[in-house]
Amino acid sequence: MQFESSSSEEVTDDDLDSQVWNEIESVSDAKFQEDDGIIEKVTPTSKDNIINPIDCYRHFIIDEIISLMVHETNRYAQQHFQSQELSKQSKTLQWKPTTREEMLKFLGIMPREASNATAKKHYAME
Repeated sequence: MQFESSSSEEVTDDDLDSQVWNEIESVSDAKFQEDDGIIEKVTPTSKDNIINPIDCYRHFIIDEIISLMVHETNRYAQQHFQSQELSKQSKTLQWKPTTREEMLKFLGIMPREASNATAKKHYAME
């Protein structure tokens, strides 16, 4: 959505609050393509050979990305621990490097948690 000013005079910072803005139609440069959807072949991983949502997800979130996320998470944690003075009772000392399996589980619950947070925010406004 774009807006345009109804004033033709030079605008100063003091005048910004007093101007009236009107809605205008935006012009899209996007062209419709008849062949929308997933163009690349998604490989099913289930025994029944049906493509499930996880197959589409794993088509984009590949093993190399998961490995990089695990590596960088562990590297960041190590840097953080080295830069802090920790007491002997610190829970941080119980931290263990994350694994590929943990990262996959974490990424699996994130969309669900995001939708819950959005729903809670929406219903809290009513």
